[in-house]
Amino acid sequence: MAGNSGISAGGGAQVWGNAVASGPDSKAEVRIKGPVEAGARQPTPQEIRGMLADLSAELRRSDHPDRDELIEDIEAADSELAAEQPRLGKVGRLMAGVRSALDGVTALATLAATIERAVHGL
Repeated sequence: MAGNSGISAGGGAQVWGNAVASGPDSKAEVRIKGPVEAGARQPTPQEIRGMLADLSAELRRSDHPDRDELIEDIEAADSELAAEQPRLGKVGRLMAGVRSALDGVTALATLAATIERAVHGL
């Protein structure tokens, strides 16, 4: 393969954030506390910390069998992001583990994946 041209879609296709919809009357939307438009700016560490707080709150309301351990990992990621020189690799690894554990719980997994991608963009 000589190169990667990304995603090509026609016929009324929409691309928003990391979602693609193609077909008549198609809609694509990604949410991070509201719709994200294509080319949207990278969330700040403070905004990511807000997402972490939301994820912890959702987990506290859930009956996930590993919720206490996952909340500990989320709190560790939050503490690391609050540090003067955050270790983003550590935060990314923590969030990859949280996302993996939440893969079966779509709403939580989506939020965890969003945070993981946001950390990689810092």
